[in-house]
Formats: sequence, structure tokens, C-alpha cells
Amino acid sequence: MSRRNGPPGLAPFKVKYEPLANHDGYIDLQYSDRTWPVLILGFLLFLPGAYHVRLAWFAWCGRPGYSYADIPDFDD
Repeated sequence: MSRRNGPPGLAPFKVKYEPLANHDGYIDLQYSDRTWPVLILGFLLFLPGAYHVRLAWFAWCGRPGYSYADIPDFDD
């Protein structure tokens, strides 16, 4: 196990963003002004997906109060 990359089979502990990456694959310091906007945008896009996956998971498990009808239909 490499201390830099973490345990095998798991994602590295450092943030990787290929278009801004240096030869090691990690964000270069000259692009540090772009790091926070990319992370914030990624987090904001992750939230709705995680919410809908949670609804689908609880419905699939049969948890009381959850059904597939709870998942919004965006096809108006």
C-alpha cells in the first residue's frame, strides 16, 4: 500500500482533475484558484443524485413511508 494513494482498490485520498493535472495526475499549484469552484460544483451536482438514489434504495428495501412514486417524474 502506497502512503500517497491509500489502500489498493480505493480512490486516492488526493483530488484528481485531469484537465488541470500535472504529470503526477494531481492538481498543480498554478491551478489552485480553480480547485474550489470545481469541488463546489461537483458537490452541488452530487446532491440531487444522491437524494434520488436514497429514495430508490429505501423503496426497494421496503422501508415504510417510501415508494417508487416518491421519485419525481421530470417528464412533464
